[in-house]
Amino acid sequence: MTEGRDKQWFVRGQLVIDETNQPIPGLLIRLWDKDVLFDDALDESMTDHDGRFILRYRTRDFDDGGLEGLPDLYLRVHVPGTERVLLSTEEAVRDNAGRLEEFTLRLTHWAFNLEDGGAFLRFRPQLRGSVTTADGTPLEGLRVAAHDAADGRILATDISTEDGVYGCWYAEPQGPTALKVSVTAEDGGVVYRSREPLWYDGSNPVVHQIRLAPRH
Repeated sequence: MTEGRDKQWFVRGQLVIDETNQPIPGLLIRLWDKDVLFDDALDESMTDHDGRFILRYRTRDFDDGGLEGLPDLYLRVHVPGTERVLLSTEEAVRDNAGRLEEFTLRLTHWAFNLEDGGAFLRFRPQLRGSVTTADGTPLEGLRVAAHDAADGRILATDISTEDGVYGCWYAEPQGPTALKVSVTAEDGGVVYRSREPLWYDGSNPVVHQIRLAPRH
């Protein structure tokens, strides 16, 4: 074995929900090298609590005995323990990849459906939307909370991003629930409460756009 064939290569990245940029933990990422006849499986790893992953492989894993100089990479995202593919970059192969490549993988919440079972409902925001002024200016750093409309309990919270986007995720899967929404400023003052309950059907996120008066 030559020293060159033992060189190590890396891929790192993050898997997020497209609509909210929420990281997705606990999914399986598989790395492949695209070839004319048979693609080479290079490595696999689970996403961590921040949706991040790192994959490692060596030159000998892809060079076909010295015939291939650089790898042509793509990734697949799987439900753990199954061969079901939730997302693939095979249609956009990264040709002639370098020693370190970085990927941001974006998976829509629609990719998770009821056949996944209750465990995967935790990957869907139960409540999502944006917080802006009346003229559409995004408001960052506001705490959005989803409450049980019946008893007022806080079920999930999130902080609006620089784009004003938020996505509230229950710690555990919940069934159909009537929700109310509150928004709290950085100083702890409540700046918004929804009047009418919002109906979460147990599967599809409630979309709630919040318009506030400009902050001074």
